[in-house]
Amino acid sequence: MLKIFHRKQHFFNVCFMTENGPRSIIVRYPDKNMTPLRLGLLARQEGLADNVPVLSISYLGKMSERTASYGI
Repeated sequence: MLKIFHRKQHFFNVCFMTENGPRSIIVRYPDKNMTPLRLGLLARQEGLADNVPVLSISYLGKMSERTASYGI
């Protein structure tokens, strides 16, 4: 199995309020810093407005991709 699946990263659940209602997105980063720049880039990558409100940011923990996907 590839090492990338065993490398631990920090996972977050970010919830935006869109015109169609709340939208949750799970993202991962190599560090534990959730910055305004990252929020703006995430919104842009998801095709959301630049001024979309953030409802919540939940830190899910440091885990491997395999653990995040399968709960193993």
